[in-house]
Amino acid sequence: MKLIISYILIGCLLCTSCTTENTTYPVGEGFIDHDISIKIIDTLSINSSTFLLDSLVTSSTNRILIGHIKDNNLGDMTSKSFLSLMSNSYSLQSNAIFDSVALVLYNDHYYDGDTTKIQTYSVHKVSKLITPEEGSYLYNNSNFPYDENALGTLTFTPNPTKNDSLYIPLNQYFGQFLFDKIQDNDIKNSNDMEDYLKGLVVIPSTAQNSQILGFTTNSQSGMRIYYTIKDDDSEDNNYQIDFSIGVSNQQFNQVLSDRSNTNFNVLKDNETNIPSSETANFIAIQGGTGLSGRLEIPYLKNLLKLSENGISLNGVIKMQPVKGSFTKQNPLPDSLSVYIVDHKNRVLDNLRDQGGNAIYATLNQNENEFNDATYYKVDISAFIETIINSPITLKYALMFQLHDYQKNTSKVLIENDPESVSKIKIQVQYLNY
Repeated sequence: MKLIISYILIGCLLCTSCTTENTTYPVGEGFIDHDISIKIIDTLSINSSTFLLDSLVTSSTNRILIGHIKDNNLGDMTSKSFLSLMSNSYSLQSNAIFDSVALVLYNDHYYDGDTTKIQTYSVHKVSKLITPEEGSYLYNNSNFPYDENALGTLTFTPNPTKNDSLYIPLNQYFGQFLFDKIQDNDIKNSNDMEDYLKGLVVIPSTAQNSQILGFTTNSQSGMRIYYTIKDDDSEDNNYQIDFSIGVSNQQFNQVLSDRSNTNFNVLKDNETNIPSSETANFIAIQGGTGLSGRLEIPYLKNLLKLSENGISLNGVIKMQPVKGSFTKQNPLPDSLSVYIVDHKNRVLDNLRDQGGNAIYATLNQNENEFNDATYYKVDISAFIETIINSPITLKYALMFQLHDYQKNTSKVLIENDPESVSKIKIQVQYLNY
């Protein structure tokens, strides 16, 4: 039978046309003595919805995310970054003189939103050690108390594509206090440091729609205490103590979204699906907050009714982004991660091909006069075979999300108006033999 199917597959190369209706391509009697045909099916139902992946791990991502975006479709999103600080040296000469203290954040070139808008950051002292209460991770909804009085603020216009940094001056009394503790040997190591500074949190202004920016967590970013040496007349009489970002799981981004005035306000946990018919005919994918696209194909097993003997040769899904939801400044990602989830939206595995390799939804983007040549395409052939060949009914669906969704806040909106040519499409080639 494998040999027969191999012959047929060669013949299939001649049958590459596609129609908008279920179509049958017979294989002639002169080719092989079997009642064999290939059907192209593009009328399978797709249930599209959005659900919420709650409690995303946002520690140990090597990125500081700070900012605020107002989105009429998805809600107001705010990202604060909590960070602990440590130094390799807690030593000062007796004749060292304190000068100033600042928090320095280096761009890592990630941004989301309108970078032409002015933004204001404020820095606050955290009043509890930034450590996980359970396990090893901190999440987008984790929280720690902090002093409402800011240690320092900075208003600026972003330049995220440049190799640049933000310099946020901090309170002089705060800096002098830490300086004196180090000079008096009250702070000799990181454990001592935690007695006087549990950590910092950087908070964006929420007064206007602006942007969310990414900064590095490497040694370039951190707090710096600047000082001089008394009676040192050299030109290089400028010194500093560097406090870098501490242990990776003691830095995390709190990314919260207020969806109360949107169609997605019912999403509270990961078991709730809201159909695209209730969200202006689109599904939403957003990093940081956990909004995830979900596609369920409930009648795949009906393919078995086409023939007593059959096999799925190929299956693809095409999805078009909502027009106007992306720009040159905020472009679409080149691909989307695809996962298999169960009926409770628990992630089971990546979508994979027959060889076990992870498959992604890849972007095809070509400009034309109708602006309809931009779409994501994903091969679901192996997924179809898994569903139809299972002895039990598998209530599986496909989840779509951004790569590295724990460390970015970008979005993709997928159109699925059933009356539109831009609706989500599925096409399956099925061999009857």
